[in-house]
Amino acid sequence: MLGLREAVFQWGQQQEMKMYGFGGSEKPIFEMKSKGSNAHKEQMLKVYKKFVKKIDMGFESDFTKIIMDVAREADKVANYFVLAVLLDGDRFDYQYTYEVCKKAHRCGMSIVFIGIGGEPFKNLLRLQQECRNVTFARYIDNMQQNARNVLTKLPQHMLEFYAMHKIVPEDY
Repeated sequence: MLGLREAVFQWGQQQEMKMYGFGGSEKPIFEMKSKGSNAHKEQMLKVYKKFVKKIDMGFESDFTKIIMDVAREADKVANYFVLAVLLDGDRFDYQYTYEVCKKAHRCGMSIVFIGIGGEPFKNLLRLQQECRNVTFARYIDNMQQNARNVLTKLPQHMLEFYAMHKIVPEDY
């Protein structure tokens, strides 16, 4: 996650990274935030450790709610968003997730799914093939390679979005 953060910040304008969790039994989606910016990696780790201890994890696994929330936010502002979702399984409503990801593409966001564990992740591989704004990568122990694997398609996603909406970069 930190490798992804570093790579995105190299060419991101906002210099901000929000962190959300899902799966809480009381509140299925929760924002992990602290005072000030979440941009600094030391701060991100502290916030994550703090929230992990407090959350009673349930069985909620519908990550499409987070995708829809971020898409609504992306649609309001003129910035491109990248949402990273770490998953340890591949069981979800494929058709509904596909529709949500397609709508998110029109709002200006890429969705990066990172598979953790030994699952075959067939649904995520299929989603990557069928949705132009979705990238899937299996987590490996090499952080630089992880960042390369998930960031390869992001410039293409952004260019397609900007072309679709006839947006010209400010410093062009």
